[in-house]
Amino acid sequence: MGKIFEAQIRVRRKKLPPRSAAALTRLETYDWILFTSKHAVAFFDRELRARHVTLPKRPRIAAVGPNTAEALRTLKLSVHTVSKKITANDLLKKLRSVEGKSILFPRSAIAPHDAVSTLRGRGARVTVLLLYTTEAAPLSKIDKYALLQGACSKILFKSPSGVEGLMGQLSPAERRVVQKIPALCIGPTTAAAARAADFKKVSYDIL
Repeated sequence: MGKIFEAQIRVRRKKLPPRSAAALTRLETYDWILFTSKHAVAFFDRELRARHVTLPKRPRIAAVGPNTAEALRTLKLSVHTVSKKITANDLLKKLRSVEGKSILFPRSAIAPHDAVSTLRGRGARVTVLLLYTTEAAPLSKIDKYALLQGACSKILFKSPSGVEGLMGQLSPAERRVVQKIPALCIGPTTAAAARAADFKKVSYDIL
């Protein structure tokens, strides 16, 4: 049985423009802060610490999935709403009444815009903070050889960026070989990206 290959990504901080940074000085004006990943939690905390800002009690906090909620609790922050599934859509279903509410949404710069559009369509005032982005880590010659020679029993993807980043480093012929390896994905969104990349066998978990 071959090894499980993990598609690696790099997470990089994005500098906030002045208008976005100003939102961190008036956190008490927001009704909700939404977090959809542990990275969003970490980079949000980093921005607050850099500005010596303490999160006030007024904004309620909503988190996608138990892992994101745990990251918030580790920072001693109260979490008021948690979705069981690790999708933004599942979290939005739990936020039943958002009309007229002011929502702060710290997130990745390459995350889908669907959740923001849905919230605004329901009458919420949404401020988006693009705190970080992800990019593919270079695929080593050794890892590429292992993938192409059948030494890997599965490929583990933790984000859509991992799928796109890996496939972007392969030639069309190499992709056809790799697409035959079962893809184990973290979350349904990543699984959807793997299917879109034509992986033949795709499963997902919520680890």
